[in-house]
Amino acid sequence: MFKEQGNYSEISAGFVQLLVKRGHTLTAIAKMAGVTKSFISRVNAGTRSLTLDHLAKLETAVGEPLPWLWLESIPLKSIPKELRPLYDMTKKMVKPMQQRARRKKKAAA
Repeated sequence: MFKEQGNYSEISAGFVQLLVKRGHTLTAIAKMAGVTKSFISRVNAGTRSLTLDHLAKLETAVGEPLPWLWLESIPLKSIPKELRPLYDMTKKMVKPMQQRARRKKKAAA
């Protein structure tokens, strides 16, 4: 999946790219993390990494658990086919409760 163990810049870039896909600007992400836009641009380019403090701030700002955000940021193509069922089951288990509740309401309607 990741080129080498401890490649935190790739993981960090994945977080930023996920938030951008969801419609957040780099400026908004920087504000949520308490850093400059320049820093987030470097994270997005893979030359800098987010710290646990940055990730905790993003988790709070986005309102979703960090493990869920991490799983969502992993490109599916980077997961070997034989591990995809495990990945899918893990996502199901980690999925935030509010998302599960919304699905149940839609199914009941």
